[in-house]
Amino acid sequence: MQFDQIYLYDKIKRMSIHVTKNELPDFSKFVQQLEDRGESMTVDQTVIAYRRYQTQLAQLRAELQAAADDLDAGLGTDLDMDSIIKEGRKILADEGITD
Repeated sequence: MQFDQIYLYDKIKRMSIHVTKNELPDFSKFVQQLEDRGESMTVDQTVIAYRRYQTQLAQLRAELQAAADDLDAGLGTDLDMDSIIKEGRKILADEGITD
């Protein structure tokens, strides 16, 4: 564990919402991404945002797994890009937007 992770863990382990030692590598990456985007949050706000991110990620994984299961069961159809483009152009044309 790196020094900054130990320092961060020391600060967040006293909170009611905390990050476990096992989560520190992922949490550190999350914090770095926030810093890279110029976002500034308190430790409390960062942990709450991290938990929200984890929840959203878990929901997305569940949705993707359900879709993969449907495909495995033969419930998928071929993607017809020409039809999708045609439909998109029609929608735009109906709104007065043309090429």
